[in-house]
Amino acid sequence: MMKLFKNKNFIISAICMILYAWLLGVIGIYGDAAATFMRTASLYILKYGSIILGAVLIIVLPMRINFALERNKRLRDEAIATARAQAELAKKLREDRQKELIAKKYEEMNNV
Repeated sequence: MMKLFKNKNFIISAICMILYAWLLGVIGIYGDAAATFMRTASLYILKYGSIILGAVLIIVLPMRINFALERNKRLRDEAIATARAQAELAKKLREDRQKELIAKKYEEMNNV
């Protein structure tokens, strides 16, 4: 979500300012009535926020794990395919080199 915003420092500072004001309200800087309200509201926010966070994690984490496993499998398969191709190329180059050496020796034998 943060990729959508260009000025991340502004967003982070606004969130910190709101949290700081909330903390001041909870400890009673704004008065006893505000402190009581803030504590009660904090209790409900934490209670229902944790339920929502748990539900989101139950939905999102398995999807993230599945995507990571699929990506790792794809990368492993690509690495294996690349290694096989490199092995075949090395084998072909060795065979070509051997053929060149045999041709060179045969040519030397014919020239002598």
